[in-house]
Amino acid sequence: MMMTFFNMNSPGLVILPTHRVVHGLPSFSADRLQADARDFFKVEEVGAAIDGPGAATLLREAGRCSCALIVATADRVLLMHSPRAIGTNRFAGLSLRQQSLDVVQLHKCLLEGVLNISEDAIRKQQNISYYREPEEALAQVRSGAAQAAFLMNPVRMEQVRDIAFAGEVLPQKKYRLLSQAAQRAYDLRDGIE
Repeated sequence: MMMTFFNMNSPGLVILPTHRVVHGLPSFSADRLQADARDFFKVEEVGAAIDGPGAATLLREAGRCSCALIVATADRVLLMHSPRAIGTNRFAGLSLRQQSLDVVQLHKCLLEGVLNISEDAIRKQQNISYYREPEEALAQVRSGAAQAAFLMNPVRMEQVRDIAFAGEVLPQKKYRLLSQAAQRAYDLRDGIE
């Protein structure tokens, strides 16, 4: 097992999100996804032509106070925010700190609750793929290779700290931590000065 330790207070330490893409669901319906998601979130349609940087900006702004997700299907892009299910049985066994994480909201409410993808199927990646860049996730949907892309904000360092100091754990998902030097190299690779 490989482990890396970072000082949580290091300037420039960044946690990057890993976006989810759903494919191969036989009964997938964008209309049903949009309608059923309203049980869990406030849902707004946004411009269907949104790109990765535009999605990141929208997520950052909408997610300042609570969870925010962007869901892209073949014919629409939705902003889902202001979660409604926190504190319900859907999150049995999870603290309020854990429930507030975007990744937990996505998995429990949308993937499991609306799309009926089981935890086991998610763990085995049967109908789900993971993408680092929002552009990659959006391209999968726009090419017809996937049914929906779920974009999210990264876990904030304060959330990691609060959960860890309470003796709890983050859900076992994919996270990417970057130090300031690694972030700079990442930006240079993408041509960002």
